[in-house]
Amino acid sequence: MPPAQELHTPRARLREVRLDDAEALLDIYGHPQGVRYLGRPPQTMEQVQTRLQRMREDIDRGEAAFWVMTDPDADRALAYLGFFRWDAPHQTAELGYVLAPARWGQGLMREVLPVLVRHGLEARIDPGNVASIKLVERLGFKREAAFRERTLNADGTREDLLLFGLLRPEFQEHGTR
Repeated sequence: MPPAQELHTPRARLREVRLDDAEALLDIYGHPQGVRYLGRPPQTMEQVQTRLQRMREDIDRGEAAFWVMTDPDADRALAYLGFFRWDAPHQTAELGYVLAPARWGQGLMREVLPVLVRHGLEARIDPGNVASIKLVERLGFKREAAFRERTLNADGTREDLLLFGLLRPEFQEHGTR
């Protein structure tokens, strides 16, 4: 599969994921707030490098598409976002994204996600992640299910997970409101 197409919005640039993004993405994955809805503890540089290698492998196999988000005229990763859990026969994928905590609350994902969301998608969100729930609902996603105790945390506790879906006609109707 070819590299991800570079995309632009007024305040962001989406470019292909590179292995040298590990240091910047450690700002997210190594930060307790950055991973609080991912069901895992903060990660080390080695773990982030392994994650990026797996992302590249998934992309190369045609099983995912990932981008990093930067400021328009910069190269340092502020977020990663993309599609995974592709189900080609059913034309669905799951949307995932993480943003550096220092950039939360600025409306960046609200600006960027509509550029990516053009087909039927799913988003799985921790019920406590109110900002993400509001974001996907603004984009037209509908709550479809609640998975009880779906996420196993590193400390052995379990948390629920909400499933939201977006169908192509809903996106076309909803646009970027």
